[in-house]
Amino acid sequence: MTKTGRRERVARRWRPSTGPLANLRAAEAIRTVVECPHRLAELIGILVDGDLRLRSWAAAAVASLAVSHPERLLRHLALLSAAASDPLAHVRWNLAFALGKICARFPGQSKPIIPVLLAQLKDSHPVVSAMARYNLAEICRVGPHMVSRLVAAGEHLVPDWLSEILHRAGHGAAKHGPDRHEGR
Repeated sequence: MTKTGRRERVARRWRPSTGPLANLRAAEAIRTVVECPHRLAELIGILVDGDLRLRSWAAAAVASLAVSHPERLLRHLALLSAAASDPLAHVRWNLAFALGKICARFPGQSKPIIPVLLAQLKDSHPVVSAMARYNLAEICRVGPHMVSRLVAAGEHLVPDWLSEILHRAGHGAAKHGPDRHEGR
């Protein structure tokens, strides 16, 4: 006790949970994965779980990790890209956010992600398509050559706004698609 009669707080060291990540709150799960990187595969595995709440929770946790530790998610790009077509919009937009953060930080690794983001431009949910649009613009700002290579190969139709960004960056787009005002 101190002179005023108050107890001093004792600082305790936080320990990562050894139980299943699915039983933790999101903040605890993120902290556990940051402290124990080998648990990331468990978190990514929850993205394909049958429970909608768990998938949504895992996608939000992955989005948070993409901000603080995107390098840890690089090994799981294929799984994240596959999970980005989830029927639940909350999962799709969190994964679109995460994939965009990874691409912006590591433009050299973005080749498998760009087709996913281009497909998400046509998503029926406005937040998902807006997130994809924002991320593609960010990728064009950081590394326009990645998007322009896919476009030059003629694999994807490119909206006019994206073509204009590539043109301004000095990487003209070969194939233009209609400029869709619904998702703008």
